[in-house]
Amino acid sequence: MVVLAAIAYSHFAELINDVFLLRWQADRLSFHHPSNFYNGFFSIGYPLLLRFVSRTGNPIFTLILAQIVLAGVYALLLYRFLEAVAPKRSILVALPLVLFAPPFLHSIPSATPDFLSAFAVLAGLILIVKRANFFLGFLCMGLGYLLRVHILLFAVTFSFALVFTYRESHSRILTGFCAGILPFVLLQGIVQVISGHRFFENAQVFNIWKTMYGIDWSNPPLLHHTTAIGTILADPIRFSVASLSWLWHYIFYLIPLVAVLVLGIKVQKTHRALFRNIRMLAWAAFAYILLASGGGSISAFTPVLPIIGACLALCFEYIISLVPSSSRGITVRIVAILLWAVSIVGYAWFSQHERERIVEYTQVERAVRTATGTLDPYRLYTDDYDLYFPGTPYLRPKTSGSWGEVGLPNYTKEFPHICDTSASAEYHDLAKDSIDLAIFRIPPYDPRGYEN
Repeated sequence: MVVLAAIAYSHFAELINDVFLLRWQADRLSFHHPSNFYNGFFSIGYPLLLRFVSRTGNPIFTLILAQIVLAGVYALLLYRFLEAVAPKRSILVALPLVLFAPPFLHSIPSATPDFLSAFAVLAGLILIVKRANFFLGFLCMGLGYLLRVHILLFAVTFSFALVFTYRESHSRILTGFCAGILPFVLLQGIVQVISGHRFFENAQVFNIWKTMYGIDWSNPPLLHHTTAIGTILADPIRFSVASLSWLWHYIFYLIPLVAVLVLGIKVQKTHRALFRNIRMLAWAAFAYILLASGGGSISAFTPVLPIIGACLALCFEYIISLVPSSSRGITVRIVAILLWAVSIVGYAWFSQHERERIVEYTQVERAVRTATGTLDPYRLYTDDYDLYFPGTPYLRPKTSGSWGEVGLPNYTKEFPHICDTSASAEYHDLAKDSIDLAIFRIPPYDPRGYEN
């Protein structure tokens, strides 16, 4: 209810730039043009889902509403998961830390695959940890892989952690992994081959390049014939240093994991039954975060938030054990109430910020309509990747560059690249592409905006 109220108040403003290009691909999926099934950054699952719900007339809005409803189910599943791996009295403390974590809240009102893929991982964790059903657990993660590629990385690190923890179940774990995950990997590979690309081809080299050297998304480099592995092996030291620098931004995700792994000997004396599972999960999440940090995407950590929450619960339990036993109950209640209150107030403030942004975009839309008498986003240009018009079917003006140019095969045929390296070059391309108006953000996303 809190999420629904906040999002309704902010007019569903949280639409990040990935939404528009996923919608663009979904609208053009056709067996007559199989090349459109390839996406260098996303698996085929989410564009297919967008295409499926397009019958509602507004697939973006439909999926946002669906995710708001599923957020309540996610909260229930999260409680069941924490109940299985964390001390009971610390669950109410861990819940708000996960449910109101910025990556999680950011993913719900954004029609991107992040929430649904995280939902699939949580369902898989419950099936494996609570029921030891490795096949169905990995099957859920396989579905998540069709929504977000990095889920495969988590499934691999998780399966390794399972093998090292439950040595008596090696065959069941490996069989469950192969039967649950590999069919979806095969399906994605077949889709790519049919669309004219290699089985494992992707555009992740651009994310690796961004981590190592930085990237100008308005004028992305030509890396189509370069692989992510080749880029890393060309300068492994630079990649390691760059990944560690990115990892520093996510240090708060690692602290509870490291705390459980380091302080585990002390904790397991009082929670021996829980500790085996939670330490296994901590190792899986720790390895995953280390490997995923090279991509530099904050959304990559959303699937492991429940594990981080479980580790936080165990750390809190260790801290509360230092409090006199007579005061522990009231201390837990006070901390839980404060966390829930701060989280709800924080999300209310966040929705207010988003409301201000949507009001600003509405004013821009009104000004454009006044100037032109109509509004056709495809005859407008902007240097703001997040700008869209609330009064249109979630359309945004044309931009220069972005991941669509390097990740979607036919994108540049419909939207040729606009060079913004100089004012004259930009004006030439805008006029050539029949652009009527250009909208620039002040301050701009790129310093060249001042010059142009």
